[in-house]
Amino acid sequence: MLLRKDLHQHTVALKFHQDPQNDIIEITANHKREVKALANLLDETFAGRETLAKQLLATEKKMEATRPAGEGGAYLQTNQGHRGAPGEGGGASGGMTHKKR
Repeated sequence: MLLRKDLHQHTVALKFHQDPQNDIIEITANHKREVKALANLLDETFAGRETLAKQLLATEKKMEATRPAGEGGAYLQTNQGHRGAPGEGGGASGGMTHKKR
């Protein structure tokens, strides 16, 4: 009797795992979890990037304010095309903007 019950459980489990519909459901569920995790990671990455860009601009403004007149101006003028506010065409943002879903 025990052997028959065990055999039945294995048969049911085998049928379940061989059912293509179950595989599709499982794959879809895993995919949705992965997409959600990656979307959260992307949001965190963009938030961190925006924070770093703001810190960089604030540090640059402090440096400009503390720099003696006539010193270092040529460096800042030559690098104007490489910096900018977050989400603009230069600097740490790379010209890319993050779109919320």
